[in-house]
Amino acid sequence: MQSEYAVLVEFKKGKDREDKQAMIDSFSMLSDDDKAEVVSHIDEYSVDEIEAKLAVICVRNKLNMSE
Repeated sequence: MQSEYAVLVEFKKGKDREDKQAMIDSFSMLSDDDKAEVVSHIDEYSVDEIEAKLAVICVRNKLNMSE
């Protein structure tokens, strides 16, 4: 039973990581440097947190470009 649980936990971690990476990849307009902090903490953030952090970076970059 414990081994089955461990397999399921690892499967969920892998799926969560795929979803998080897909969110990061959807922000293709950002450079790797812009996304580096989020990528380095991918396992600590939820998908929603990743989206929020990258959206803020997008807004900041657009504001900096318009000045």
